[in-house]
Amino acid sequence: WKRADTRHFTIYSDGSTSQLEDFAEDLERFDSLLRMAFGVAEPEHPNRLTIYLLSGADDVARLYGSPGSGIAGFYTPRLEGSIAVSNRQYTASNRLDGQRTLFHEYGHHFMLNNFPVALPAWLVEGFAEFVSTAEFERDGSWTFGLVPQHRKYEINNFPQVPIEMLLTERKTKENRNQTQAFYGWSWALTHMLYLGGDGDAAVNEYIRLLNSGTPSLEAAREAFGDLDDLERDLRRYVRGVRGRKSDKPLPFDEGVEITELTDT
Repeated sequence: WKRADTRHFTIYSDGSTSQLEDFAEDLERFDSLLRMAFGVAEPEHPNRLTIYLLSGADDVARLYGSPGSGIAGFYTPRLEGSIAVSNRQYTASNRLDGQRTLFHEYGHHFMLNNFPVALPAWLVEGFAEFVSTAEFERDGSWTFGLVPQHRKYEINNFPQVPIEMLLTERKTKENRNQTQAFYGWSWALTHMLYLGGDGDAAVNEYIRLLNSGTPSLEAAREAFGDLDDLERDLRRYVRGVRGRKSDKPLPFDEGVEITELTDT
């Protein structure tokens, strides 16, 4: 096994050194992108997130205690130090599929640590999926907000979720189609609110209202306007949703220290 230490992460992997270095640098780029996109300042002394990279999704599912479930990664917040687990499998396009899974889990970690307020289920899951599709190229260019194909499938093939239900519903495991539709539409609404309009001002106002005690639907109406209009806008938005690309390299801490671990 090897250990990589960066400014924000400690990563353990039994894969190649070069792969671990690339993975660590992209995680630092991802942290930089999230801080820029959501106006979060860099802490003077960040607490590193500990990450374990297993060889494949099946190994992750077994470690989670749910073999055969398809779980490819998970995040566990802990006072003594949060951890995330993902995998090193590649997609057909030769990208690390486990990286997208880890970006999703780090989205939860980033939100938990930087948005220290109560948040509704649709925004918690929608945010993690929205940020998870970020991609970084070797020339320094990057893309944010790409469409996850499984969410597009859910939107096109599973039942539509009425906007008032989406804004008030908790996640459920009782009906798989309903659960997947909830994830898909949560991603779509989050994408539209952050990239399809005036940015995060309306979302910030919605969160402020919720945490001042305003009921969910009332907070949504005050922040987003008429909910029927919001729903119509969302149905139109998903037909042409796309990400944003920039050729301007992100500044990030490039230091990666690799340590070969022994059996003792």
